[in-house]
Order: sequence, then C-alpha cells, then structure tokens
Amino acid sequence: MKIRIFILCCFLWFLPTFVFASYVPEVDRIVPRDSKVNVQIYIPSLLLGAFSGDVNFKLNDKVTIGPQWSYYSFGEHRGHQLGLTMNYALSDDVFADRVWLLNPYILYIHLDSNFDDTLDKKVKKSGINSGANLVYQWMWNSGVNMRAG
Repeated sequence: MKIRIFILCCFLWFLPTFVFASYVPEVDRIVPRDSKVNVQIYIPSLLLGAFSGDVNFKLNDKVTIGPQWSYYSFGEHRGHQLGLTMNYALSDDVFADRVWLLNPYILYIHLDSNFDDTLDKKVKKSGINSGANLVYQWMWNSGVNMRAG
C-alpha cells in the first residue's frame, strides 16, 4: 500500500514536466508563422492516456501567453490540470524557426484516485505546480512545429 502511494506521488510530481516538456508536433494550424495564435496538442501524452495542449497568443515579437490544459485517466487515477503558460524568445521571433524559448508556467492540478481496491478508499487531492522549461523550437511554413525541452 505504501509503495503504491509513493509511486503515485512520484508519478504526479513528474507528470506535468513529462507532459509539457516533451516533443510537441503542432496540429490544426494551417496559417503562416506571422499569425498571432498558435494552438498545440501534445501528441506523446495522448499515448499515455492524457489529452493536453495549450494556446499561445502573441503579445509581441518575443512573448506569447495563454492557457494550458490537461486531462488524464490511468486506470483508477483521473485528474486534470489547468494553468497559464508564457513563452519568451531568447533570440529571434517567438514563432520563428530554430529559436530558444523560456517557457514558465503555473498549473492547478486535481487528482481523483482509488488507492486501495479492497478498502474502496477514494482520495481527492489538489495543488499548484509552477516551473519553467527551456525549449528549442522548429517551425515550418506549413504551420507544423516541433519542440524539444
């Protein structure tokens, strides 16, 4: 029982980092790079059972800001994350090809879990997670981008 709680806590601690600092092919964007909005769906997290992404609104040539979300369901463990993310271009335009980005974020996290099937004990936890990623972005004229962070 204690080992399951420990593993779940470790999983929840590293999930936001894994989900939001992964390779991110962009979908549903057919507009040129000089647009003011960038919508991203995180493909690797879909393989893990989580639907997540973000929307970036361009404030100026160096900064975007927008909402970030995630919903995950792993067996008896379900949860969601809602938050705000910002991208700051360390060089060039924020929607440029081959640019370094600093990506600070703050997230509200909620977990609804069943730790022990024999006791049928439900646990609900919430919290705040914040951090930053250093990201390298490739963006093509087709509107597809990929990030490594």
